[in-house]
Amino acid sequence: MNKLLRNLLNLRFSLFFIKYYHNLAVQPFSKIIAKILILFYWPKNRNKKMVFGIGLSRTGTASLNAALNELGIKSKHFIFYPSTTKIPYIYLALKDALAATDIPISANYKRIDKLYPNSKFILTIREIESWLNSCKFFFTYRINIEKAHKWLKEIHLKLYNTLKYDHEKFRIGYYNHLKDVQNYFRNRPEDLIIIDIVGGEGYEKLCPFLGLGVLKKQFPHKNIGNIT
Repeated sequence: MNKLLRNLLNLRFSLFFIKYYHNLAVQPFSKIIAKILILFYWPKNRNKKMVFGIGLSRTGTASLNAALNELGIKSKHFIFYPSTTKIPYIYLALKDALAATDIPISANYKRIDKLYPNSKFILTIREIESWLNSCKFFFTYRINIEKAHKWLKEIHLKLYNTLKYDHEKFRIGYYNHLKDVQNYFRNRPEDLIIIDIVGGEGYEKLCPFLGLGVLKKQFPHKNIGNIT
């Protein structure tokens, strides 16, 4: 039985889940699939020390991802992880990684905290007007969420309550996420760090939080600028 289960959970089967998740999510047996995956992966992951970046888009999430990899913590940026199904796709996406960043993680951080109970969480923030300007440019001229896959639309609606850039809704979404994260970790300060990468904070703040010596190297900066 164990051998059969292992064969079912190989890469090909994992890719099948990823390709057809939107159908599985509404099927009655999706709960059974979720339980099987959790039963199989939970013993391996319950004591695993993972690191998750839970900042919103345009707050330095790509830079954080690069920094974690520089520190020897294999990290993935923007993994497939829908927010409307109980199936723990993150177990499939991060089988060979120790960290992940960007909004699929941000939108699911409470669930992730339960799936990986020994994890550290990094909330990247940014000066609000700078962040809004960056989002306006990015989601107006670079990315059209209305044409994105269903799972990404669901995440944007959860975080921003809109698919198009809307100044006030994004502002509200930013502060709601900040407040929600701070409230969730209010009794666990050792598990959360808030860092302003765009504002200049870097390894001197990140490394001690992760229990590492400060890396004497320039912090990576991806997508530099307010509107790029």
